[in-house]
Amino acid sequence: MEAGMAAISEAERELGRVDAMVYAWVDPAMAERQPLAAMSEAEWAAKCELPLRYARNFFKLAHAVLHEGGGDVVQLLPSLAMTGSDGLLPWAAAAEGQRSLGKAAARAWGRYPIRINTLAVQATLLAGLDPDVELERPGLPMTSLNAASSEMAPVAALLATLLTPGFSSVTGTTIGGDGGRWMTP
Repeated sequence: MEAGMAAISEAERELGRVDAMVYAWVDPAMAERQPLAAMSEAEWAAKCELPLRYARNFFKLAHAVLHEGGGDVVQLLPSLAMTGSDGLLPWAAAAEGQRSLGKAAARAWGRYPIRINTLAVQATLLAGLDPDVELERPGLPMTSLNAASSEMAPVAALLATLLTPGFSSVTGTTIGGDGGRWMTP
């Protein structure tokens, strides 16, 4: 928290009030497939519990920074949080837990007003891998928009749009930003 608050204070000195925060941390090791039965307790803690702790700490920092004047929080998570993926259970579980943290915080912090949303993007993009690497659940169709990309530019544009006044009534939701591969039922 101390290091985070110091970084936020520095940003505010240089740029003015922080009114939006983005969580996009992924350890590339999360994309390494491993059967659950072969995983040690320490490996589970590193790949599932630790990312949840990081997210919880990020949300604590976001609340400390935004609770007086309101603002936006957006987390980038892999769409495999909603679909799962063989051998990537810790990542899927951690990402779904992070998504749930975001929804719970959105409900509780709306009065400040803090809006919290999730962008579900390609797992390969978050892990810094070639978009042709198959990380998502086998059998899931490829992107319907042929938008598979190794570039963050489309995600950044979507994120910027989410921060505009036109989305001021949207909170606690997950928006698919993976080219249409994962679609809500």
